[in-house]
Amino acid sequence: MTWWHPASPTSNTKPSPPPIGSAGEKIERSRWQSTIGSSERDSAVSLQVPLRFPSIAAAVAGLLLIWRGISGASRVRPPTVPNPRRVAALGDSITADGRYLAQLATYLPPGSSTKVFGYSGQGVQAITSHLSEVLAWAPTDLIVLGGVNDLAAGRRFADTIAHLANLYETARAHGIRVIAVIPTPWAGHTYGADRQTETQVLAAGIRGLRPDVVIESRDMGDDRGRILPQYDGGDGLHPNGAGQRAIGNLISIAFK
Repeated sequence: MTWWHPASPTSNTKPSPPPIGSAGEKIERSRWQSTIGSSERDSAVSLQVPLRFPSIAAAVAGLLLIWRGISGASRVRPPTVPNPRRVAALGDSITADGRYLAQLATYLPPGSSTKVFGYSGQGVQAITSHLSEVLAWAPTDLIVLGGVNDLAAGRRFADTIAHLANLYETARAHGIRVIAVIPTPWAGHTYGADRQTETQVLAAGIRGLRPDVVIESRDMGDDRGRILPQYDGGDGLHPNGAGQRAIGNLISIAFK
């Protein structure tokens, strides 16, 4: 597995994936390999993760995901083929803005194309319902940025993670590399100040799902989880132009 430890909002790194099936199916983590001069090995693991967890199963599954996702360094599995890419971005209002994807496009190989699938105010379940539109466009890479609206609405962690797991696995079953962006800092927003514990749990859960790429966004915030002034669009949540470009720069590590 290739690891980079970023020194600025432009760096990232990622480990490799375990597939997760739909509600009630087994999660089969298949063996994976990545190189940095020599091969590494991963053992297979299986869990039962229904969409509606009984409380004990939810607690166990959630703790396992968080345990696997404690590391906060960005992790990347580079594209196996450095040919032109078709990069789709699926998410809520931050993605709908479109500017981070435009910034990312400046890093892509010649002949690459991008497309935004952004749905303002939507939670992960609603965002996932648009996956068929993404698949119809046949991307090589899928950026997923979402979950803040679920936190703001008080939705259950287990449900949010289950929907993300299904989204990741469906995309990967179609041969698409999944790039998961950890939600950007939002403690300065009206609904974010008292949801920072939940935000950290969600971030750990996303890492624990082991998408192909994990993009950390914490460098865009201060030590209290608030988006930095130079990136703040004015409400403590939505990035301004500089913030959007910073996200694009962070994601670019996945294509280097």
